[in-house]
Amino acid sequence: MSLASFFTRYAAYNHWANRLMVDWVRNAERPLLDAHTPSSFPTLHTTLLHIWDAQFIWAERLHGATPHIFPSHEHQSLHEETFEGVLRSSEKLVHFVQDQEDAFFDGLMTYSTTSGKIITNQVSDILLQVLQHSTYHRGQLVTMGRSLGLENPPQTDFIAFTRLTP
Repeated sequence: MSLASFFTRYAAYNHWANRLMVDWVRNAERPLLDAHTPSSFPTLHTTLLHIWDAQFIWAERLHGATPHIFPSHEHQSLHEETFEGVLRSSEKLVHFVQDQEDAFFDGLMTYSTTSGKIITNQVSDILLQVLQHSTYHRGQLVTMGRSLGLENPPQTDFIAFTRLTP
């Protein structure tokens, strides 16, 4: 499998899993979205905002930009916009990787961190970071949701995705 094929499939998985998670959380009663529960971020909504922020910032960096304003700065109380933002940002990653040649993934990218530090990483490492990062926080959303009484979380394991796609 080429790197382009691998990352296209993995980005498609990320988008699929984010859609299932957003649909699950979207069906929760609105007060539960902002109910505090112990995790990396205090609420379901702020955890989704963080996923959106991370996907947004890495996509911007991959396009050569240095973002200074993140979605969470503008959408802290807007649940529906957060749901759509998570999905748009993960779909944007799918389209981005689909348009790349294999050599791109072996290349290096230099970018500025949020604190202004200049870093260089391999593009494939950056993509693995952003896609795995979302997986990590989807797991937290399941735990948080269950602690708040949400039932039937979606099955978002990669193998479940592979069983549904050719």
